[in-house]
Order: sequence, then structure tokens, then C-alpha cells
Amino acid sequence: MCTLASSEFSHEAVKTHIETVINALKTERDVSVRQRAVDLLYAMCDRSNAQQIVAEMLNYLETADYSIREEIVLKVAILAEKYAVDYTWYVDTILNLIRIAGDYVSEEVWYRVIQIVINRDDVQGYAAKTVFEALQAPACHENLVKVGGPLIQFNLLHSKFHLCSVPTRALLLSAYIKFINLFPEIKPTIQDVLRSDSQLRNADVELQQRAVEYLRLSSIASNDILATVLEEMPPFPERESSILAKLKKKKGPGTVTDLEDTKKEKNSSDMNGGTEPVPVSTAVCHYIGKLCKY
Repeated sequence: MCTLASSEFSHEAVKTHIETVINALKTERDVSVRQRAVDLLYAMCDRSNAQQIVAEMLNYLETADYSIREEIVLKVAILAEKYAVDYTWYVDTILNLIRIAGDYVSEEVWYRVIQIVINRDDVQGYAAKTVFEALQAPACHENLVKVGGPLIQFNLLHSKFHLCSVPTRALLLSAYIKFINLFPEIKPTIQDVLRSDSQLRNADVELQQRAVEYLRLSSIASNDILATVLEEMPPFPERESSILAKLKKKKGPGTVTDLEDTKKEKNSSDMNGGTEPVPVSTAVCHYIGKLCKY
């Protein structure tokens, strides 16, 4: 049925059964059936129903089996980016992913939202405001702190510093040194952080090295050198989403993520005298009935 959903001949017909698939996602006890429902929702998603499908996936994610949570996170992130008409919705969706299943949000997901925000001036203010508000909660996931690194002011970020893992602390130190270039008035405060014993004598070599090098750079470099070395990040070049590549790698060849290629090949075959497509109504009813029998 996922193949039918990805075919231009049957996509609209399959979409009419969206409520049946959503009901299977909510009520079926067999995790394999629920995973098939997730795959089918992913395949039948388009611009007209993206917000509904993403909302249902997010709701399901809160109670989903742990074995499929990472895959659902990847699919939600892909759909939210692909069908985002309003990028404030995309930002909200990714932040909800982090809130609901932060441990399953991979680097590709949280880093991708940073790329998009940096590339789009129209959403930067909203993203900064939303992340700022989310980080003020007493407890928030570490991935939210990572998203806030390039977006949020020093004091709020540093209040989360001691709660973070070594890789996140290293990321925050890099954000701090860039603050010196953008906001010279807080340079003494950041230098105090860098020269503290907890940084200069840190047991982790990476953190210690960053603290020493950043402190030295901020102490001896002129403003012109700092402006050059710590120049703001340029827009990211457009390329295939690393999230999609990760999902393809996770699912393997011949899966739902490859269905767009299958659709293209099918279209080409039909244009060149390929076989007649299966009648849509019969095929759809067959697969819907099979899904509901599980």
C-alpha cells in the first residue's frame, strides 16, 4: 500500500483512507502493524495533509515502542521540512520532537534546524524567541541547549552548562568565544569562564584545550583579527538533507524512502508502453482490509 500511496495513479485514492490508518496507529496492539501504519502515513503525506499527519505522529511518539522511536523522529523531521509552508511550524515541530523524544533526536535532526534557521531570515527571530522560552524551563533536554547555542544569549546558555555532557560543553565554549566578537561588552565575563579551574584543569583534554586556546585568542588578538577568525557563519549551501540520508541508511534499500524513485521509474515505464496499472479501488481496498485484519 505504501507503493500505491507513492504512485501518481493511486495517491489520492489512498489518501481517502487516512482516518483508517490513523485509527490503526492508535488502537492496534501489534507493534509491527503500528510501524506499517507509520510507513503508510509517511508515504501518503503531501502538502494538503502534512500538518495532520505530523501531529498524529507526534502524538503517537509519546507512547511508541522504543525500537521505532528514532525512525519516527527522522520521518517527522523530513516531513516537517519538506512540506513546511510556514517555517515557524517547522521550528515548533522540531522543538516538540526534542521535548517528546529528545534521546532519539540525532545530530542530523537538531543540526538541520540550525542550518535552516541560519539560511532563513524570516524565521530567525521566531526561532530565537521560542528556544529562549523553552530553555527557561527548570529541566530541558540537552539537544535543546545545542539548538540554542547559535541562537540564544550567554547568561541563559551558561545556566545550563554544568548540566550538559562534554560534547555539548565544547559546543557552548565555541559559542562563547563568538560572543566576544559580537558583544565585546561581555568579554570579561566570558574570559572569567574560560580561565576558571573547571575549564583550564578539566579532565577532558578537548574541553581543556578549547578553554586554553579561546582564552589566549581573546587575550592577545586585536579586534580586527577576532572579527576575521570569529566571523559569523555564512548561509549553508543547499544539498540533500542528511536526515533523509540517515533514514535511507537505517531502513535499507527498497524501503519506503526509495518509493519516490520507484514512482519515477513507474511513470517512465508507463510512458514507454509499460503494463497497465492495477485498478486503484481494488488494490486500495485489498490492502486496507489486510491492514485492519492484524
